[in-house]
Amino acid sequence: MAAYAALVNVMHIIEQIQLHPSPPISLHQKQVQSLTETITFLQDFLEVYPHDGSQEAYDLEGRIRDAAHAAEDVIESHIVDRIRGGSTSSHGENSNDLYQDLGQVIKDMDFNKKEVVEIKAKKEIQDDKLPPQYSILPVGSSRTSSPASENIMVGLDDILIEIMERLTGQQSKRLIIPIVGMGGIGKTTLARNVYAKPIIKESFDICAWATISQDYNAREILLEILLSSTKNESSRESLRGMSEEELEGCPRKLEEIGKKIAKTCKGLPLSIAVIGGLLAKSERTPQHWKYIAENLNLIVNLEDDARCLKILSMSYFNLPVYLKPCFLYMGVFNEDMDISISLVVRLWVAEGFLKPISGKCLEEVAEDYLKHLIDRNLISVHRRGSSGKIKSCKIHDLLRDLCLREAQKEKFIYAPRVHSPSMLQSMNTERCIVLNSSTWSHHDEYTRQLLPFGLQLPSVVRSLIYNFKEGYLPSRTSRLLRVLEAACLECFVEDIFQFVNLRSLALSYTSNLNTKFPSSMCLLWNLQTLVINKLVFNKCRRKPAFALSEIWMMPHLRHVELRRFYILDPPSDEKDKPVFVLRNLHTLLEVLNFKCGEDVVKRIPNIKKLRLFYNRLDEGLREYRLNNLGSLHKLESLSCVFDFSGMPTLSYLVQNLTFPHSLKKLTLMGIFLDWEEMSSKVGSLPLLQVLKLKDNSCKGPEWKPVEGQFCSLRYLLIDNCDDLEYWTADNINFPLLEQLVLRHLGKLKEVPLGIGDIPTLRSIELHACRDSVIISAKEIADQQDEFGNMDLQVHEFIAVKYWNGERYKFLKSLKGRDFQVESRHDISDDPNSW
Repeated sequence: MAAYAALVNVMHIIEQIQLHPSPPISLHQKQVQSLTETITFLQDFLEVYPHDGSQEAYDLEGRIRDAAHAAEDVIESHIVDRIRGGSTSSHGENSNDLYQDLGQVIKDMDFNKKEVVEIKAKKEIQDDKLPPQYSILPVGSSRTSSPASENIMVGLDDILIEIMERLTGQQSKRLIIPIVGMGGIGKTTLARNVYAKPIIKESFDICAWATISQDYNAREILLEILLSSTKNESSRESLRGMSEEELEGCPRKLEEIGKKIAKTCKGLPLSIAVIGGLLAKSERTPQHWKYIAENLNLIVNLEDDARCLKILSMSYFNLPVYLKPCFLYMGVFNEDMDISISLVVRLWVAEGFLKPISGKCLEEVAEDYLKHLIDRNLISVHRRGSSGKIKSCKIHDLLRDLCLREAQKEKFIYAPRVHSPSMLQSMNTERCIVLNSSTWSHHDEYTRQLLPFGLQLPSVVRSLIYNFKEGYLPSRTSRLLRVLEAACLECFVEDIFQFVNLRSLALSYTSNLNTKFPSSMCLLWNLQTLVINKLVFNKCRRKPAFALSEIWMMPHLRHVELRRFYILDPPSDEKDKPVFVLRNLHTLLEVLNFKCGEDVVKRIPNIKKLRLFYNRLDEGLREYRLNNLGSLHKLESLSCVFDFSGMPTLSYLVQNLTFPHSLKKLTLMGIFLDWEEMSSKVGSLPLLQVLKLKDNSCKGPEWKPVEGQFCSLRYLLIDNCDDLEYWTADNINFPLLEQLVLRHLGKLKEVPLGIGDIPTLRSIELHACRDSVIISAKEIADQQDEFGNMDLQVHEFIAVKYWNGERYKFLKSLKGRDFQVESRHDISDDPNSW
């Protein structure tokens, strides 16, 4: 909902000005009080009386949205004028202009408030005649619904068996089996269930999965086929039309109305899943469910995708108001895209439509909202990380269509799908513009009109998102830009930092930029996210490193990711260059040769994710204080990479290495710790769930962990630790271990037999290990089968190009229910050396 999002964003702007230690403008306190009171009143109204899809609702919210946008324009325009003019004064003629302009905005907002007061009075009179409203659950509510199981397919066993029989029959020719039907009927899930069956994997040497959208690239499809040959796809969808009897878990008093709802959905599984998510979050009373059924009856005569889309829109209109902008924003991502959760979160935060919750940072609020959308089956989990945390998600193409349709109708997002003569004119009033590869090319006539002096966009635009492999810097007329997300941008750093209103800047570049940011960077007074990656098209691993000192004057920074950059020490306090404590900073990736001085550590007290890289060190080893890492009490994820061979220097550097007890995930590379020393430093961390030991992070032939260590560890990776021959492990050493991954351990003799005694262990993955290691892992799995533990799986991954060797035949002979042989394109070791 654009109106609610705009109101929340105005509050964010005011708060950021008030919290800034050296704000670019000064707001009159009485005006702030009047404006915030009106905004709060309007927010409360939108939360209590949600959008019902009527034209009257669209018109009212449009007026509220426009008034909130006017407030944004007034405040941010004066900020940009002040910064670009070089003035730091909060007084004078410009301030008087601001007060006058803001005064007019407040009058317009008050007019909306009076209109809402009248509407509320009318609605209160008619409340007893209104259909029951759906309950709005606050974030953190104890009432939740379990998300649908992945790969679940109800019914259709006969169709599934028929397809499998055709695929595994004796046909000698190539066979193509088309699966056709209306959107949301479950075609994808049927294909995925066939693809995942063990008999299919055993019948074909190579199985691959690729998704082909309406707009596709042949080269990318071929790459996806290559890379997907070992992926286990999952889906939340359900296969054909469900019968009403297949609606399960319904309270007895709601069974009849529940069957009626399922029947009205015409058996469309996607519709049933989404409506089920709506029902799970509403009051479970016959009155509520009857209201839903009656509304569904109004649209049963529509056909195919149109009917499905209409049914799904009910779930959108009945979302809590704070979730609507988040859901609509999912339309900015390409069709069938594997959407990174971290990307979603930082964009939601930067756009400013997340309402703060006491005791939680905005990133935590965003994660809560994502869980709510997943629980409602509006987005699905696509991939999880080593800790089990959701890494990426997907949205069904029909739901994405719904997002784009509603977002464009509410003037929330403009994402043109096809070229049209009116496209440029339509952009003139848009604030969030998404340019997709399917509708945008620098060769077409529309783009040529936009590119005489940079990308010519309207002055009101606040967000520009490129979803293709090349982009253009917006012209200076887009001076109020807040979000710039570009895959590849040919420009100079100085040009980027002309947009002083930026909150989020994320781009990759191929041009040769200077390795030092200009001092003008600190003029980005409200910058929250800085992600700049260098695209390298050759085999050279060394990349130019940025030197960065301006961050110490940017108090709103939350995420910095630059792929190898130096953080220069904070300058001493000067009158004209204040230095702040970066209390909002959560992420720093990838800091080069971080000295970890006490003064620096004190200025990043709330850092949660830190990635450090050490190579050839300068003089002054005594300036490195890695023991100060232990003072970062909010740090949850740490990666330390050491890439040099000077052992005396390395030993001196890590002898005082200390980790904070808050760590949940730790990755070490090239540090050459003794196994005993590693255990003593790492094993005592009480919250550690994920440990990745890579590239000689540990040395020595034997590892003997002791009781009481690694008490919370769930995921353990040992990769390329060349010395390791023996290690002991059981349920005393790793009581909660779920996944064990062993890679490139050429000397390791076997997997410890005691690993099988860990009750939580679910999988053992082996990459480029000796046959004796594989046999020992298979024995552990067979033993667990005998004990009745059917959950443990062993996977052996081998390089694609060595599939036809004798060793592959040997591995195939070991295959069984609990032992799978799969390919990995990224393993290049010669199996003869394993």
